[in-house]
Amino acid sequence: MSTSTPPHALAAGGELPFGDTRFALLRLGPLGLPPETTRFVVPSGDGTIGTVGSLAMESDHVAEAADTWLEFRRELCADPTVSFLPTDLLDASKRASGRGRPRLTTRRCLSRSEKRAYRGVFRRGLDAVATMPGTTPRTAFRRNTPSAQMTELYLDRLVAAHAQAGTPAVVVVPAKVVRPSWSKANAARVEEDSALMAALFPDASPVGLLLEATQFPAYAAFLHEKQHRNASVLLSRHLPEAVPPVAL
Repeated sequence: MSTSTPPHALAAGGELPFGDTRFALLRLGPLGLPPETTRFVVPSGDGTIGTVGSLAMESDHVAEAADTWLEFRRELCADPTVSFLPTDLLDASKRASGRGRPRLTTRRCLSRSEKRAYRGVFRRGLDAVATMPGTTPRTAFRRNTPSAQMTELYLDRLVAAHAQAGTPAVVVVPAKVVRPSWSKANAARVEEDSALMAALFPDASPVGLLLEATQFPAYAAFLHEKQHRNASVLLSRHLPEAVPPVAL
């Protein structure tokens, strides 16, 4: 699956570019019809447990959902309890484990209160996902499965479901998240630098925002299945619509 690097202009107001918005599309259902829904899919896990997070929405809700996540990022930038810059990536696993930048540049280690604040960022991220207009979060898991295979299994399920229903849709995944062999086998549905990509996402910043947001239910599903101390209940408390993760 090849990469595409569209422009990085944030639609809602002058922030510097952050992260990497390279992505690929997979068409679902009848080919040649405009997609009715858009779904963002991101894997997580550690090899012993593989998970995916999915955010599905009608295509005209993409911009609203992205604006919700952008507003959450802005709130973090204004929050004195964390040191967060507009260009920072929100890595879900790091925030859940209490990692981030110390507020004081003279210190290299985080204080206990700072770690607690960064763990709070993870919970707040799940809350932000829960408030995205017209968005349906879903999660899935499988044991002893690496991220690439987990993503492929989930995409295979989506391909079959939309083929049966006859509903056109598009899935957005991070670039190179699946293996070249899978991309080759699904070449008729994988979009690489196509006119469809440009038409759906002339500005790639909503894609980057929503792929970043999708990390959060994906990693929360991992914690849920790992039964990782108190963190195992975060998904059910903050994003109950995504519980339980579906076993693949």
